[in-house]
Amino acid sequence: MKLERKLYQNISTKGQEVVSIYPTATLAERLNTYQSSNSLIVFDLDDTICDSIGRKMVWQGLKRRQSLAGNIKVGLYALREYIILTDPLESETAIFKYWLEKVYYQLSEEEQHQLVDRSKTTPYSGIEDTLNNFSQAYKTIISRNIFPVVNWAQKELNLNSGQARVYNKPGQVHSLVLWGQRNKVLVFGDSPLDFEMVDSVRRLGVQTDVVSVASSVKKSVRKYRGQATIHIPRDYRGLNELMKG
Repeated sequence: MKLERKLYQNISTKGQEVVSIYPTATLAERLNTYQSSNSLIVFDLDDTICDSIGRKMVWQGLKRRQSLAGNIKVGLYALREYIILTDPLESETAIFKYWLEKVYYQLSEEEQHQLVDRSKTTPYSGIEDTLNNFSQAYKTIISRNIFPVVNWAQKELNLNSGQARVYNKPGQVHSLVLWGQRNKVLVFGDSPLDFEMVDSVRRLGVQTDVVSVASSVKKSVRKYRGQATIHIPRDYRGLNELMKG
């Protein structure tokens, strides 16, 4: 659903900006409605909670000489995907799936564990404080990344659950809403694949908002103005400040 409305600069601190379709007081009130126990807070993982662990795993894995044959296959496949597919996100997802098959799943359990450990990145500033504002809500990760990574992020941020290797994100959100009888859904993500998670439940009359987490708020507004209701950088401190008042 397109959201062609006026945008408001809610927080202007450089690097912590918050831009939304709501005036500042309205946005603070709106976000605070998601603190209730009938709310569902959904996070994508890579480039939303922290810098992409999936991308880092691929590069770390490609450095291994023992995986030379698999690395060559992945490199050729990546070249093919970037030529064929016009959407970089689709290309990245396809390459990650191919890399899992040709490299990651060929490693021993210990090697997989070491690779995941080397690839972990630090959660973005302010995300834990922001999550504390939603203490009564059900908080989850829905990601295409693998279980060890999702499980680590879930525990790191003390979330209620985490779902890995999910390719039908809207369907997963729909199930969680019906299962938990939730009437509010707040999604944090970095791509249209994440923003679409609210489409089906919005049609059920569920209150929804989408937070676009981006390397540049200006670019996010330009690209996703019609899909996200709130735009923040990869720093949650401005959002937390706004909620705290």
